[in-house]
Amino acid sequence: MTKLSNSPVTVRKPRIVLCYPVEAKHIAQIAAVAPQAEIVDAGQEGVARELLAADLFCGHAKVPVPWDDVVRLGRLEWIQSSAAG
Repeated sequence: MTKLSNSPVTVRKPRIVLCYPVEAKHIAQIAAVAPQAEIVDAGQEGVARELLAADLFCGHAKVPVPWDDVVRLGRLEWIQSSAAG
């Protein structure tokens, strides 16, 4: 978290969790438009864990995800799904 100068408000860095075949250029493009964000390449092996602390999720989880816990925590604000069908 970053504390704004002369302000009691703290601002949390947005956390973007990715779950698709991420390439370095994708991370660079996201970082270019959201330099304040934490970008996490979770992959299928880490997506269930990383979604618990995500603000934005982009990709498609093919493994079980504790969606009830994600909702209960109330942090996730956006899902950009790459699933079709």
